[in-house]
Amino acid sequence: MVANEVKALAGQTAQATKEIASQVSSVQSATREAVDANQRLGSAIERVTSISEEIGAMINEQTQAIEEITRSVTVASERSQDVSGNISEVSDAAGNIGHSMADVRQLAEDVFGLTETLSTKINQFLTAITNDSAKPA
Repeated sequence: MVANEVKALAGQTAQATKEIASQVSSVQSATREAVDANQRLGSAIERVTSISEEIGAMINEQTQAIEEITRSVTVASERSQDVSGNISEVSDAAGNIGHSMADVRQLAEDVFGLTETLSTKINQFLTAITNDSAKPA
């Protein structure tokens, strides 16, 4: 009987060993799947990190472009104000030239009038001298 009991225990031990081996195999398989899933997760995190870095670089480039556009608009505005001021100065100068030309015209007319008066006076003087010299003494 002892031999039968030992044989039965040996059979149970063999069966338990097979079950344990099966469970160890299942645990190993589940561990491999977990490791694979962890690696896939790591790869996905790396891709997300890479994409985030690319987005950050693009945002930085856009920020720099916006800053450059802002500087250009500011410079253009300042230059526009300068041009506007210059146009105003040219307009004022043109107005002053117009007034000066009117003054010069008036002076020219005055000088012409004085020249005519002087010419008339000279002619009268010469006529008077000529008449006086033609009279017998």
